[in-house]
Amino acid sequence: MSVDGVIYGILASLAVALNAIFTKTILPKVGNCLWKLTWYNNLVALILFIPLMLFNGDVKRVINDTPGWTFWQMLFISGLFGFTMNYVTGWQIEATSPLTHNISATAKSAAQTLLAVIIYQELKPFSW
Repeated sequence: MSVDGVIYGILASLAVALNAIFTKTILPKVGNCLWKLTWYNNLVALILFIPLMLFNGDVKRVINDTPGWTFWQMLFISGLFGFTMNYVTGWQIEATSPLTHNISATAKSAAQTLLAVIIYQELKPFSW
């Protein structure tokens, strides 16, 4: 266990909680249309990621080392899954509450971590 890990964990939990609260708050402002909110979220993410890609030099990397067809297929599939997860998350928040979403997200994360430890047969200390 490290201080950085704890700080990043707290910040991640805060981000998930705020996202759920803002989703519930903003939904009525888009006419309770989850599709519209999902499209807006993805558009904002696209706009925000362009400067980050430029700042980190990712655009130059893609231009200089033109990725193959498999890269673009995987990028498309991950984008499709991201869009779907965004929609389902909004759907859960719309149907229940931000608190219920946070509880189920935490349970899902714990189950995924436990499953990964079991599958890869990792030994973890008690403090873990």
